[in-house]
Formats: sequence, C-alpha cells, structure tokens
Amino acid sequence: MGRKFLNDVLQSHERIFSALQSLEADLLMVLRDVEEMYKKEVSVIRHHLDIFLRIYEKELQLHFRVEEEAIFPYIRERGIVEELVKEHVAIVKEMDRLKEKREADPYGALSILENIIVMLKNHVVKENKLYAEMNEYLTIKEMHEIRSKIKGIYDEEDGS
Repeated sequence: MGRKFLNDVLQSHERIFSALQSLEADLLMVLRDVEEMYKKEVSVIRHHLDIFLRIYEKELQLHFRVEEEAIFPYIRERGIVEELVKEHVAIVKEMDRLKEKREADPYGALSILENIIVMLKNHVVKENKLYAEMNEYLTIKEMHEIRSKIKGIYDEEDGS
C-alpha cells in the first residue's frame, strides 16, 4: 500500500496550485499589460473572476471538507489543526468578499483575488509539509480510516 495514502489530497493540492499559478500569471499580465482594456471592458475582469470562482465551487470547498473531516482529526499537533482551520475560514471569508465585489466593483475584486492566491499558495505549502510528516507516524489502521472517510465524502458529493 505504501505510505502515500494522501495521494488524492496531494493531487488536489497540485490541481489547485496549478490553477492558482495560471490565474496569478493571468492576473499579473492583465494588471501590467492590458489595464487599459480593463478600463473599457469590465466583462474581461468578471470572466477571470468567474474562472476562479468555478474552481472554488468545484474543487476547493470539497477539498477543505475532506481535510477538516477526514484528515485533520489524525494530526497529532492540535495547534496546527486550529491554525489550518482558521486559514480555511479566512479563505472562505475572502471568497465571499470576492463574490460580492465581482459584480459591484470588479477592479476592487482583483486585489481580493491577489490576496486569496497568496493565502492559498502559503496554505498548500504548509499542508504538503504536514502531510509528508503524517506519512511517517500514521498507522496502517489510521491510513485506512482516513482513506475510507475521504472516499465517503467523495461518494456523498457524487451522489448529491
């Protein structure tokens, strides 16, 4: 079975991280190279924001749920769990702000998006390090329990 039981979650991190890097590159290009176009065409900004919000709706909410319900209970250091959950809450709050700003002030929403990207990148790096450490101390039984919980959450999501 190997010690790579968190492979699905780490692959999810990679998808999120890859999307973040792409969005960050697009965002920086937009801010630097096509600012004048944005001043004329707000729909381009909203399009980029919508891409990010679709990723959030599809991937990130489920990812946070998997971590909080299936993985975090097995982390030995409870302080880091509290920190990670607080980061999830902060990211969700920023996403709510982004949704609100998307329509009313798309230009203002770009700075919120930049902040979310930074928050998520830092969060993913921290979790990847933690998951590598967990691979060293989890028992086979705990790995099976986590895998089962993750599968249950994904199955539940697929069934809804």
